[in-house]
Amino acid sequence: DWQESQLQYVHKAMEKMSAVERVVVFDSVVVPRDSFFSALCLSSESGRVSRTSDFNGLNGEDGTLFLSEIGDKAYYGAPGSAGALQLYSSDIFSGEVGGAEPLMGLNDEPDVPHNYPFMMPDGITLYFAAQGEESLGGYDIFMTRYDPDSRRFLSPENVGMPFNSPANDYLMCIDEAYNVGCFVTDRNMPFDSVCVYYFIPNSVRRVYIEEEVGSETLRKLAMLSDIRLTWGAEMEVKAALSRLQECRQDQESVTTYDFTFIVAENHTCHSLADFRSQNARELAETWLEDVDVLDQWKTTLSGLRQTYAVANSSERNELKPKILKLESETENLSDKIRQEEKAIRKAELMGQ
Repeated sequence: DWQESQLQYVHKAMEKMSAVERVVVFDSVVVPRDSFFSALCLSSESGRVSRTSDFNGLNGEDGTLFLSEIGDKAYYGAPGSAGALQLYSSDIFSGEVGGAEPLMGLNDEPDVPHNYPFMMPDGITLYFAAQGEESLGGYDIFMTRYDPDSRRFLSPENVGMPFNSPANDYLMCIDEAYNVGCFVTDRNMPFDSVCVYYFIPNSVRRVYIEEEVGSETLRKLAMLSDIRLTWGAEMEVKAALSRLQECRQDQESVTTYDFTFIVAENHTCHSLADFRSQNARELAETWLEDVDVLDQWKTTLSGLRQTYAVANSSERNELKPKILKLESETENLSDKIRQEEKAIRKAELMGQ
């Protein structure tokens, strides 16, 4: 079985090698895995990417969330019926997050993890990452489109090399305002680090011809061994670097907030002083304390799980009740926080 799986992997890799996209990858940066969101090139017109758990009203400890430009639609990864992360969407109206709707056409295999969604401004083209038979290894990046007639997403396509590799390739996003794309991967990275690559999106997909570039160069292009091999005209690369710098400057100029709490469609609070109701403000103080405790518990729980994964049998027996107890307490606190959020909105709206 092992030999057969390895043989299948080789065949898939060879297929992908025959269609390596000719794309200019003009820059890259290595960042901690937990903070790659800040390294993305995303203008406000392209929406926002964050952890699912960072958004009020949603669960999904390891999930990633995409929020549309005007904040009325969220696509995110959250645990499905089999425990693996699956893709869902929720409408957001007047500060209330609607029910979780599974993305039809993408969650047909509940035990196959799906995560890292990014919806293009057209509201149709979706990029995401998934594991499974169509992946080269770990997570691979896929693209699909929504069919409004059938209300389903079409069969996903693996975006291929150089975006995917035998390692984990997570998130792809394209900012049309700056004409800059980026994707996140842990290929050739130390533990808990990822590399964010920046590229110039192609309007039409082009591929390298092995007879023209040579098999060894094609292999390097596929694995991004040296991004300079992808460069063409010097001015094109300089212009892309300039656009990336402008994007970063715009992101840095955005005001940083204490938190983001959506009360209603036209009323969002970023600090306690933003609440107009004294009652809502007092409730929010307790909510913030509980959110801080929840974050600490999640960090502790993550550490215990990592320790459990490498522990021996005796150590696991000791760790298991601690993990179960903390999981239960975390779930209860999450429920309490959701109730607090409803109470805060009610108090703020009634107090206006």
